[in-house]
Amino acid sequence: MVLAVVAVAFAVREGIFAYTHVYEPNARIQAHFTVLSSSINARVDKILVRRGDTVTAGMQLAKMDAAVAALDLETLSADADKERARRDQIDAELAYFRAELAAQADTSRAAISSLQAEYRTAKERHQIAKTNVERVRALLDRSVVSRQRIDEATDALLSVTSDLRDLQTRIN
Repeated sequence: MVLAVVAVAFAVREGIFAYTHVYEPNARIQAHFTVLSSSINARVDKILVRRGDTVTAGMQLAKMDAAVAALDLETLSADADKERARRDQIDAELAYFRAELAAQADTSRAAISSLQAEYRTAKERHQIAKTNVERVRALLDRSVVSRQRIDEATDALLSVTSDLRDLQTRIN
């Protein structure tokens, strides 16, 4: 029984050793293994070296099918064109809005200038109406004009004063 246990233990040890080790009857191994990968998305088209060949740094090992990479490049180019077109559209919209804003500003400046000119004219008309009321009062005091004439001059002054206040409100 002891012999059976020793035989089983030896068989288990040999099984584990065989599972974790490789036996090569005629082996000469001296190599540095390197994982090869490509920086582009492509398929390997042709392998230029065989197992056991000596390779040097910079030597071409395989040729790649660049169709996938070309499609990726076309996609990126189309995306870049799309973004350029989008940027151009935004630039055009910005130019349109700036032109529209400038036109609105010009219109507003012209309206303000017009209101200021109208205000100056209304001030002059107010001063003339005021002077006219004073003149008609002086004539009324000397009994040269009728009372109706002073009423008409006062009405004109009130009308011009009202117009002047409306303009002041619109300007402010």
